[in-house]
Amino acid sequence: MKIHNRVLTYIILVASLFVGYLVLRDVAWQGTKQLHTLMEIVSSLLALLIGIMALLQYYSKKNNTFLLIGTGFLGTSCLDIYHTIVTSTFFDLYFPSPPPSLIPWSWIASRIFLAISLWLSWIVWNRKYKLN
Repeated sequence: MKIHNRVLTYIILVASLFVGYLVLRDVAWQGTKQLHTLMEIVSSLLALLIGIMALLQYYSKKNNTFLLIGTGFLGTSCLDIYHTIVTSTFFDLYFPSPPPSLIPWSWIASRIFLAISLWLSWIVWNRKYKLN
């Protein structure tokens, strides 16, 4: 019975994504610098919340996997906050380098940091799993 619910959930998800694609494919949507800054703030706060929750899980269970995951998301949050500041219109004049030279590397830095920390947490989890 449980497998049927999961299959039904996957079918509904695929169908809703397909319908969403059909509805939204011709929408001409333009973002602004302020909207980008707002989305970056939301993603930074979400990464911060996930990092705090993972560290709380680590302190309650003493599992090193959660320590690496929490550290990865906290670092990602800090790097995303930096990217938010670099791309916002308010701070355009305060950086010594022009924003087009700062934006690409500040955007990719948090993604690479999170990917490496999640990969390391998988290695720690896999090693612990094999030893037990």
